[in-house]
Amino acid sequence: MEKTKNIFDYATKELSQDAFLRWLFENWNCEQSDVRMASQTLLREFLGFEEQQEFNIEELSARGQYKNIDIVVECIINNEKYVIAIEDKTTSNEHNQLLQYSKIIENDFKYYKKFFIYYKTSLIFDDESSRIVNAKWQKYDVNRIYNIFNKMNILLTNCLLIDYIEKIEELNRDFTELYPENIKQWNMNNWYNFSLNHDWQLDDIDINIGNYQNQYLWIHFHLKGYMGLKPFLEIRSRDFKNDLFIIRIEMYGINEELINENKELWKVNINRSEIFKMQNNSKQIGTNIIQSPVSNINDIIKFVKIYIQEFQKIME
Repeated sequence: MEKTKNIFDYATKELSQDAFLRWLFENWNCEQSDVRMASQTLLREFLGFEEQQEFNIEELSARGQYKNIDIVVECIINNEKYVIAIEDKTTSNEHNQLLQYSKIIENDFKYYKKFFIYYKTSLIFDDESSRIVNAKWQKYDVNRIYNIFNKMNILLTNCLLIDYIEKIEELNRDFTELYPENIKQWNMNNWYNFSLNHDWQLDDIDINIGNYQNQYLWIHFHLKGYMGLKPFLEIRSRDFKNDLFIIRIEMYGINEELINENKELWKVNINRSEIFKMQNNSKQIGTNIIQSPVSNINDIIKFVKIYIQEFQKIME
């Protein structure tokens, strides 16, 4: 018979993770020792308690979606009041809401010691990291979360907790360890790993990474200083399932007035290219003429650099 499937392969939304974390926190004093230890280990970590410090929890409640904040944990520990605000993410990014959430907590919990946690079970982008630091929240990415649970020295017996920790271990491998040599075998997490951790060595290019409704990852290559002003190149993870290199010239995020002023000139320049062809889509105006075979990282890097060099000439 097969091993029982992991519930978190199905419960992939942030609300599912919100529910798990609330369940874990509120089981700080339950009869199952592994759940109790996991709960208190996470609380100690977020509140900055050392392992040997006294940690006497008297009361605790974990609320979801408190004034749009994913999780708010109120507790009394060692006769002191604490509040933890948690912004919980799986793969989405921070959207400039942390400062507002801080104000809410500062206003509503005046007599509490306050802690602000950005908890993300994937990788944290550089621009996202800057916003978190500027808002004075603590960052927990998938690797840091993995290390918290990994240091627990206890036999795990609770099925839900086992599933969650196994899922975190899997995600940490995908996001931080070596990915398969054949890119056709990559999942979206492997793509994030490659995209964020690879040194592209493109001095004149700004790189932006994201995903479309968790269906595929995209990488945008913008001419440095021209994001939102000129077209950009895009590659999509799903295209590589067919072992072909496809790159697009797109205009998303550009002001319509700028597009109307320059679109025809851009099209003329694309038509003069020997490796790009023009397209008449509203936001996609070009793509590569030949979809070359590609199977490994070196192929991706080689073709990206070739098409960027040609794209820079087109946009001069």
